Amino acid sequence: MKRDLRSLALPPLLLSLLVLLLCSNICLALSVGTAPGLLDLGDVKPGERAVGMFYILTNAENDMLVGLSTTNPHLTIFMKEGATGFVPKNASEESVNGWVKFPENPVFISPKAPEIVVRLPSGKTVSANADVEFILDVPRNAEPGYHVGAINLDPKMAATPSGGTAVSTIGITRFYFVFHVVPDPAIRKGKVVNVFAEREMKNIVRFDTVFQNTGTVTMVARLNELKLFDKENNIVTVLKGGDAKVTPKTTGILSVFWRGEDIEPGLYTAKVVVDYSTGTISERYDLEIPEAIKAALPPKPSEFPWWLVILVVLFILFLVYWKW
Repeated sequence: MKRDLRSLALPPLLLSLLVLLLCSNICLALSVGTAPGLLDLGDVKPGERAVGMFYILTNAENDMLVGLSTTNPHLTIFMKEGATGFVPKNASEESVNGWVKFPENPVFISPKAPEIVVRLPSGKTVSANADVEFILDVPRNAEPGYHVGAINLDPKMAATPSGGTAVSTIGITRFYFVFHVVPDPAIRKGKVVNVFAEREMKNIVRFDTVFQNTGTVTMVARLNELKLFDKENNIVTVLKGGDAKVTPKTTGILSVFWRGEDIEPGLYTAKVVVDYSTGTISERYDLEIPEAIKAALPPKPSEFPWWLVILVVLFILFLVYWKW
Protein backbone atom coordinates (compact mmCIF):
# COMPACT_ATOMS: atom_id res chain seq x y z
CA MET A 1 0.00 0.00 0.00
CA LYS A 2 1.43 3.32 -1.06
CA ARG A 3 1.30 6.25 1.36
CA ASP A 4 0.82 9.83 0.29
CA LEU A 5 4.12 11.64 0.90
CA ARG A 6 2.21 14.74 1.98
CA SER A 7 0.96 12.81 5.00
CA LEU A 8 4.59 12.56 6.20
CA ALA A 9 5.05 16.35 6.31
CA LEU A 10 5.69 17.74 9.78
CA PRO A 11 3.38 20.36 11.28
CA PRO A 12 4.82 23.89 10.94
CA LEU A 13 5.31 24.34 14.70
CA LEU A 14 7.13 21.01 15.07
CA LEU A 15 9.28 21.78 12.02
CA SER A 16 10.28 25.15 13.50
CA LEU A 17 11.25 23.55 16.81
CA LEU A 18 13.34 20.94 14.97
CA VAL A 19 15.20 23.62 12.96
CA LEU A 20 15.82 25.62 16.13
CA LEU A 21 17.18 22.53 17.88
CA LEU A 22 19.54 21.77 15.01
CA CYS A 23 20.76 25.36 14.81
CA SER A 24 21.37 25.54 18.53
CA ASN A 25 23.58 22.48 18.21
CA ILE A 26 25.78 23.97 15.50
CA CYS A 27 25.60 27.74 16.04
CA LEU A 28 26.67 29.93 18.92
CA ALA A 29 26.75 33.68 19.37
CA LEU A 30 30.01 34.04 21.27
CA SER A 31 30.48 37.01 23.58
CA VAL A 32 33.72 38.17 25.20
CA GLY A 33 33.48 41.11 27.60
CA THR A 34 35.21 42.73 30.55
CA ALA A 35 34.36 43.70 34.08
CA PRO A 36 34.56 46.50 34.81
CA GLY A 37 34.24 48.13 31.39
CA LEU A 38 36.03 51.25 32.66
CA LEU A 39 38.72 51.37 35.36
CA ASP A 40 39.90 54.52 37.14
CA LEU A 41 43.61 54.27 38.05
CA GLY A 42 43.56 57.61 39.87
CA ASP A 43 46.45 60.09 40.13
CA VAL A 44 49.85 59.18 38.68
CA LYS A 45 53.00 61.32 38.52
CA PRO A 46 55.27 61.42 35.44
CA GLY A 47 57.83 58.61 35.67
CA GLU A 48 55.64 56.51 37.99
CA ARG A 49 54.08 53.08 37.45
CA ALA A 50 50.49 52.03 38.04
CA VAL A 51 49.10 48.47 37.99
CA GLY A 52 45.55 47.74 36.92
CA MET A 53 43.39 44.64 36.66
CA PHE A 54 40.22 43.69 34.87
CA TYR A 55 38.32 40.45 34.30
CA ILE A 56 37.23 38.61 31.16
CA LEU A 57 33.71 37.21 30.92
CA THR A 58 32.69 34.84 28.14
CA ASN A 59 30.06 32.24 27.31
CA ALA A 60 32.56 30.09 25.36
CA GLU A 61 32.20 26.36 25.83
CA ASN A 62 35.66 25.56 24.47
CA ASP A 63 39.17 26.62 25.39
CA MET A 64 40.35 29.89 23.91
CA LEU A 65 43.30 32.25 23.86
CA VAL A 66 42.56 35.95 24.18
CA GLY A 67 45.21 38.27 22.75
CA LEU A 68 45.64 41.71 24.32
CA SER A 69 46.71 44.90 22.57
CA THR A 70 46.42 48.62 23.22
CA THR A 71 44.52 50.81 20.79
CA ASN A 72 43.47 54.43 20.44
CA PRO A 73 40.13 54.94 22.25
CA HIS A 74 37.11 56.72 20.82
CA LEU A 75 37.90 59.96 22.62
CA THR A 76 34.99 61.91 21.12
CA ILE A 77 32.51 60.29 23.54
CA PHE A 78 34.75 60.92 26.53
CA MET A 79 35.40 64.54 25.53
CA LYS A 80 31.69 65.27 25.12
CA GLU A 81 30.18 63.30 27.99
CA GLY A 82 33.06 62.67 30.38
CA ALA A 83 33.27 59.55 32.58
CA THR A 84 34.08 58.47 36.11
CA GLY A 85 37.60 59.69 36.86
CA PHE A 86 37.81 61.79 33.68
CA VAL A 87 37.30 65.57 33.32
CA PRO A 88 37.25 66.76 29.67
CA LYS A 89 38.16 70.39 30.36
CA ASN A 90 41.45 69.21 31.94
CA ALA A 91 42.17 66.31 29.57
CA SER A 92 45.02 65.46 27.21
CA GLU A 93 44.42 63.68 23.90
CA GLU A 94 47.94 62.29 23.52
CA SER A 95 48.21 58.58 22.77
CA VAL A 96 49.12 56.23 25.65
CA ASN A 97 49.48 53.08 23.52
CA GLY A 98 53.18 52.67 24.22
CA TRP A 99 52.75 53.06 27.97
CA VAL A 100 51.05 49.69 28.63
CA LYS A 101 52.57 46.24 29.15
CA PHE A 102 50.98 42.83 29.85
CA PRO A 103 52.75 40.30 32.12
CA GLU A 104 50.69 37.55 30.44
CA ASN A 105 49.67 37.76 26.81
CA PRO A 106 47.70 35.98 25.41
CA VAL A 107 45.44 34.89 28.27
CA PHE A 108 44.27 31.25 28.35
CA ILE A 109 40.61 30.66 29.21
CA SER A 110 39.11 27.22 29.84
CA PRO A 111 35.50 26.41 30.78
CA LYS A 112 36.91 23.68 33.05
CA ALA A 113 38.63 26.24 35.29
CA PRO A 114 36.64 27.47 38.30
CA GLU A 115 34.89 30.77 37.84
CA ILE A 116 36.18 33.89 39.59
CA VAL A 117 33.61 35.72 41.68
CA VAL A 118 34.20 39.47 41.38
CA ARG A 119 32.58 42.28 43.33
CA LEU A 120 32.65 45.47 41.27
CA PRO A 121 32.99 48.97 42.75
CA SER A 122 29.28 49.44 42.07
CA GLY A 123 28.54 46.57 44.47
CA LYS A 124 27.44 44.20 41.71
CA THR A 125 28.81 40.65 41.80
CA VAL A 126 29.74 38.85 38.57
CA SER A 127 31.33 35.53 37.66
CA ALA A 128 34.46 35.92 35.51
CA ASN A 129 36.53 33.41 33.54
CA ALA A 130 39.99 35.00 33.87
CA ASP A 131 41.78 37.99 35.34
CA VAL A 132 44.10 40.27 33.37
CA GLU A 133 46.85 42.41 34.84
CA PHE A 134 48.37 45.33 32.96
CA ILE A 135 51.17 47.73 33.85
CA LEU A 136 51.04 51.42 33.02
CA ASP A 137 54.45 53.13 32.86
CA VAL A 138 53.89 56.89 32.64
CA PRO A 139 56.88 58.55 30.89
CA ARG A 140 58.65 61.49 32.51
CA ASN A 141 57.57 63.79 29.67
CA ALA A 142 53.89 62.83 29.92
CA GLU A 143 51.47 65.70 29.51
CA PRO A 144 49.47 66.71 32.57
CA GLY A 145 45.76 66.08 32.92
CA TYR A 146 43.31 63.25 32.43
CA HIS A 147 44.10 60.48 29.93
CA VAL A 148 42.16 57.60 28.37
CA GLY A 149 43.52 54.24 27.20
CA ALA A 150 41.86 51.24 25.57
CA ILE A 151 42.66 47.52 25.36
CA ASN A 152 41.42 45.29 22.57
CA LEU A 153 40.51 41.62 23.09
CA ASP A 154 41.29 39.20 20.26
CA PRO A 155 39.83 35.74 21.03
CA LYS A 156 41.11 32.65 19.21
CA MET A 157 38.94 29.59 19.57
CA ALA A 158 40.30 26.06 19.78
CA ALA A 159 39.48 23.71 16.92
CA THR A 160 35.85 22.62 17.07
CA PRO A 161 35.37 18.86 17.47
CA SER A 162 33.34 17.11 14.84
CA GLY A 163 29.68 17.52 15.62
CA GLY A 164 30.39 20.14 18.28
CA THR A 165 29.39 23.75 18.54
CA ALA A 166 30.43 26.26 15.88
CA VAL A 167 30.65 30.01 16.29
CA SER A 168 28.43 32.13 14.07
CA THR A 169 28.92 35.61 15.54
CA ILE A 170 31.31 37.13 18.06
CA GLY A 171 30.53 40.09 20.28
CA ILE A 172 33.63 41.68 21.83
CA THR A 173 33.68 44.50 24.36
CA ARG A 174 36.67 46.86 24.50
CA PHE A 175 38.17 47.68 27.91
CA TYR A 176 38.90 51.32 28.88
CA PHE A 177 40.99 52.84 31.65
CA VAL A 178 41.47 56.44 32.78
CA PHE A 179 44.09 58.14 34.91
CA HIS A 180 45.17 61.62 35.94
CA VAL A 181 48.76 62.85 35.50
CA VAL A 182 49.59 65.27 38.32
CA PRO A 183 50.58 67.78 39.67
CA ASP A 184 50.95 70.27 36.78
CA PRO A 185 47.70 71.82 35.49
CA ALA A 186 46.26 70.75 32.15
CA ILE A 187 45.35 73.80 30.08
CA ARG A 188 43.26 73.42 26.91
CA LYS A 189 43.55 76.60 24.88
CA GLY A 190 44.19 77.56 21.27
CA LYS A 191 43.71 80.23 18.63
CA VAL A 192 43.33 80.59 14.87
CA VAL A 193 46.37 82.33 13.38
CA ASN A 194 45.29 82.79 9.77
CA VAL A 195 43.47 81.35 6.76
CA PHE A 196 45.07 80.88 3.35
CA ALA A 197 43.66 79.98 -0.06
CA GLU A 198 45.62 78.04 -2.67
CA ARG A 199 44.32 77.04 -6.08
CA GLU A 200 45.01 73.37 -6.65
CA MET A 201 43.45 73.27 -10.11
CA LYS A 202 41.14 75.42 -12.20
CA ASN A 203 38.09 74.01 -10.40
CA ILE A 204 39.63 73.22 -6.96
CA VAL A 205 40.70 75.63 -4.21
CA ARG A 206 42.26 74.51 -0.92
CA PHE A 207 41.68 76.53 2.25
CA ASP A 208 44.22 76.06 5.06
CA THR A 209 43.20 77.22 8.53
CA VAL A 210 46.24 77.56 10.80
CA PHE A 211 45.41 76.56 14.40
CA GLN A 212 47.90 77.17 17.22
CA ASN A 213 47.80 75.14 20.43
CA THR A 214 48.66 77.62 23.20
CA GLY A 215 47.87 75.21 26.05
CA THR A 216 49.81 72.44 27.81
CA VAL A 217 48.12 69.33 26.39
CA THR A 218 47.57 67.70 23.00
CA MET A 219 44.23 68.57 21.41
CA VAL A 220 42.31 67.51 18.31
CA ALA A 221 41.12 70.64 16.49
CA ARG A 222 38.31 70.37 13.94
CA LEU A 223 37.16 72.80 11.29
CA ASN A 224 33.42 72.81 11.93
CA GLU A 225 32.67 75.37 9.25
CA LEU A 226 34.28 77.69 6.74
CA LYS A 227 31.79 80.18 5.34
CA LEU A 228 33.03 82.19 2.34
CA PHE A 229 31.68 85.69 1.48
CA ASP A 230 32.30 87.76 -1.63
CA LYS A 231 32.98 91.53 -1.72
CA GLU A 232 29.24 92.26 -1.49
CA ASN A 233 29.03 90.08 1.65
CA ASN A 234 27.05 87.39 -0.15
CA ILE A 235 27.63 83.79 0.93
CA VAL A 236 29.47 81.99 -1.84
CA THR A 237 29.93 78.56 -0.26
CA VAL A 238 29.88 76.79 3.11
CA LEU A 239 32.49 74.08 3.68
CA LYS A 240 32.92 71.57 6.51
CA GLY A 241 35.65 69.17 7.56
CA GLY A 242 39.34 68.96 8.29
CA ASP A 243 40.95 68.08 11.61
CA ALA A 244 44.41 67.70 13.11
CA LYS A 245 45.96 66.51 16.36
CA VAL A 246 48.07 69.41 17.61
CA THR A 247 50.67 69.11 20.37
CA PRO A 248 51.31 71.96 22.83
CA LYS A 249 53.05 75.11 21.52
CA THR A 250 52.78 73.96 17.89
CA THR A 251 50.46 74.68 14.95
CA GLY A 252 48.29 72.42 12.85
CA ILE A 253 46.73 72.89 9.41
CA LEU A 254 42.99 72.27 9.02
CA SER A 255 42.41 71.86 5.29
CA VAL A 256 39.19 71.82 3.33
CA PHE A 257 38.58 71.89 -0.44
CA TRP A 258 36.17 73.92 -2.55
CA ARG A 259 35.26 72.29 -5.85
CA GLY A 260 33.31 74.07 -8.56
CA GLU A 261 33.38 75.08 -12.20
CA ASP A 262 32.86 78.82 -11.55
CA ILE A 263 35.50 79.65 -8.93
CA GLU A 264 36.31 83.27 -9.61
CA PRO A 265 39.64 84.72 -8.47
CA GLY A 266 39.65 87.78 -6.24
CA LEU A 267 39.18 88.99 -2.68
CA TYR A 268 36.90 87.11 -0.28
CA THR A 269 36.15 86.96 3.45
CA ALA A 270 36.28 83.62 5.27
CA LYS A 271 34.50 83.03 8.57
CA VAL A 272 35.93 79.92 10.25
CA VAL A 273 34.59 78.04 13.27
CA VAL A 274 37.15 75.74 14.91
CA ASP A 275 36.18 73.31 17.70
CA TYR A 276 38.58 71.54 20.08
CA SER A 277 35.93 69.73 22.17
CA THR A 278 36.18 71.98 25.22
CA GLY A 279 36.21 75.29 23.34
CA THR A 280 35.15 76.94 20.10
CA ILE A 281 36.84 79.70 18.11
CA SER A 282 35.09 81.88 15.52
CA GLU A 283 37.18 84.28 13.42
CA ARG A 284 36.94 86.22 10.13
CA TYR A 285 39.84 86.66 7.72
CA ASP A 286 40.25 88.41 4.38
CA LEU A 287 41.93 86.28 1.75
CA GLU A 288 42.56 86.18 -1.97
CA ILE A 289 41.87 83.32 -4.33
CA PRO A 290 44.51 83.41 -7.06
CA GLU A 291 43.81 82.99 -10.73
CA ALA A 292 44.14 79.59 -12.29
CA ILE A 293 47.60 79.07 -13.68
CA LYS A 294 47.52 78.45 -17.40
CA ALA A 295 50.36 76.22 -18.35
CA ALA A 296 52.18 77.58 -21.39
CA LEU A 297 52.72 75.12 -24.19
CA PRO A 298 56.39 74.30 -24.73
CA PRO A 299 57.84 75.86 -27.89
CA LYS A 300 57.69 73.65 -30.91
CA PRO A 301 61.15 72.32 -31.62
CA SER A 302 62.59 73.68 -34.85
CA GLU A 303 63.32 71.21 -37.61
CA PHE A 304 67.01 70.58 -38.22
CA PRO A 305 68.07 71.67 -41.76
CA TRP A 306 69.32 68.32 -43.01
CA TRP A 307 69.24 69.58 -46.58
CA LEU A 308 72.02 72.06 -45.67
CA VAL A 309 74.20 69.23 -44.32
CA ILE A 310 73.72 67.31 -47.55
CA LEU A 311 74.75 70.33 -49.62
CA VAL A 312 77.92 70.84 -47.52
CA VAL A 313 78.88 67.18 -47.90
CA LEU A 314 78.33 67.31 -51.66
CA PHE A 315 80.41 70.49 -51.90
CA ILE A 316 83.31 68.86 -50.00
CA LEU A 317 83.16 65.81 -52.22
CA PHE A 318 83.22 68.02 -55.30
CA LEU A 319 86.34 69.88 -54.05
CA VAL A 320 88.11 66.61 -53.33
CA TYR A 321 87.26 65.26 -56.74
CA TRP A 322 88.33 68.47 -58.49
CA LYS A 323 91.65 68.60 -56.63
CA TRP A 324 92.58 65.02 -57.39
